Amino acid sequence: MKRFTGWPTALIATLWLLLGACSADDGWRAQWTRGLALGRTGYASGNIIATAGNDSCGNAWNEQFPPARAGITWLATLGDIDKLMITDGGLINDQQSVGGGSWSDTLSAMVACNAMEALEGPINQFLDFEHRQLNPATFKEKGKPVNRKSPRVKFVRQMPAGVWADALDVPAGMRAARCWYETFQGNGINPEQTINVLDHVEKRVPALIRLWVGAAPGVADNLTAIKDLYKDAGVKQFWVQYPYMDQAQVVLRGTDLKLLWNVVSPILHQRWNAQVTIPAVDPGLAPRIRQVSDDLNQLMFTQAGCAGFAAAHGPVVCSRNAGKPSVVVTRSAYPGWGPADHQTTVIGGMPHESPAGADKLGAGINAADALP
Repeated sequence: MKRFTGWPTALIATLWLLLGACSADDGWRAQWTRGLALGRTGYASGNIIATAGNDSCGNAWNEQFPPARAGITWLATLGDIDKLMITDGGLINDQQSVGGGSWSDTLSAMVACNAMEALEGPINQFLDFEHRQLNPATFKEKGKPVNRKSPRVKFVRQMPAGVWADALDVPAGMRAARCWYETFQGNGINPEQTINVLDHVEKRVPALIRLWVGAAPGVADNLTAIKDLYKDAGVKQFWVQYPYMDQAQVVLRGTDLKLLWNVVSPILHQRWNAQVTIPAVDPGLAPRIRQVSDDLNQLMFTQAGCAGFAAAHGPVVCSRNAGKPSVVVTRSAYPGWGPADHQTTVIGGMPHESPAGADKLGAGINAADALP
């Protein structure tokens, strides 16, 4: 069970908090008399409607039925009382990366690239320090006095072809876009061990497989099945649209860096001595990440039975029962949404909503509930 506040009327809520982390968070906020939270980390639409399995934290689903059916079974025991189901359908976890990974593989690689870019200066300071220990300020080179020149690195974002803005659309079979350090030797004696480590630090960014209307019939069928299950049971349902994620930020400490590369020398996290906030998404990829939200929202919108999707739409009633809203989609643009509305932790956090973001999602549900 989870705590929710802010809903204008008493109701029974079956909530699938599929944007939450492995540890419990407040999730979407709504007032309730009784509630059942059926969301699990990493569950996609097929897990909700058909086969649950283990979640991303390794926890088994120890129920007789998968979440959607378990919710219906629970609601059936409550008698004649207002009932509500709120969901995103697990859709974001159907978003896959090229190569068989999930969308989180792409997102973590983007964060790693931004961390590498932010580390360029501290690493060059460290290279200068090591070089200074090995060489005097001036020395002779080929018989002539020269000033010490330290080695350095240059952060590089590289595409196999084309421009970085297309990094998330590299076709399957082509090498993925990558971030790496180009190294430059200094004069005199160089700290070769450190330079060798930096020569092997890179991060490949898997492209995303667009998940949009017509591209994933199995996913679309899952969403429709969830909707129909609750519609046939006479349960009012809200489908929560995803906010844009391109403004998310990440707070990194030195110890976090080992989460971003398989092998990280102490060089890297020794030079990240403070807590540093970096953007999760670099400006070049921000439009493409916004497109991810638009694609997912349009697919959800369509399978909920609504027509005429437009980015930044308001709440919409998709179908009615006895003249009252039965299936409702929330707004897709949340007023005032910004960096503070995302969690900032590397694991189990960003780009999930913070408590402030949860309040905005709750306000979006309130607005949808107010539709006549």
